[in-house]
Amino acid sequence: MTKIEDVRCVLLAAGVGRRFGSNKLLHLLPNGKTLLANSLAIYAQIFAETVVVVNQESRDIAHVLSITSLFEVDHVASADTESGLSQSLVAGIKSAIPKKGWLIALADMPYVQPETIYAMCSALNVDNIVVPKSDLGIGNPVAFGLDFRPQLLPLKGDAGAKSVLRSNPQAVIELSVGDFGIHHDIDQPHDIKMTRT
Repeated sequence: MTKIEDVRCVLLAAGVGRRFGSNKLLHLLPNGKTLLANSLAIYAQIFAETVVVVNQESRDIAHVLSITSLFEVDHVASADTESGLSQSLVAGIKSAIPKKGWLIALADMPYVQPETIYAMCSALNVDNIVVPKSDLGIGNPVAFGLDFRPQLLPLKGDAGAKSVLRSNPQAVIELSVGDFGIHHDIDQPHDIKMTRT
């Protein structure tokens, strides 16, 4: 399938994983690959441009990216990850200005289905925001049209882009999907046991 070129993927991988007890993105999943590699594989095969935002103080993450030659990705170090998720998001948004917008994905969510991502990017326009929704509610990733760049760049703290969603309800498209991977993030070791649905 042709890669998506008008939307840039921003994969947030700068979290320190305190609840996990170690660097969770380097933890091996049952298939023998790290959590980060599993997530990266999803997005690198879909997007022509993927940027991975890493913690500049984490040499382990940078090493994983440098040896993952199967994935043609850029990566950018987030200078102030202790200030919260928003700083990582902003770093990714600043990395490039795509034609339509950005899909903001989380590296600790390796079970999102490719069909969900393609559907979200098809629904995205420069003036809207697309969120996936299942019977359990709204999930991740979230796609932002280019027009929202001025609202995304000033974000601070650990709330991510929730304020942008709240401020623009008329622009939000809730895309119904049968993909429970949009809710499954890995915060603790026991979260890994769930198989892809």
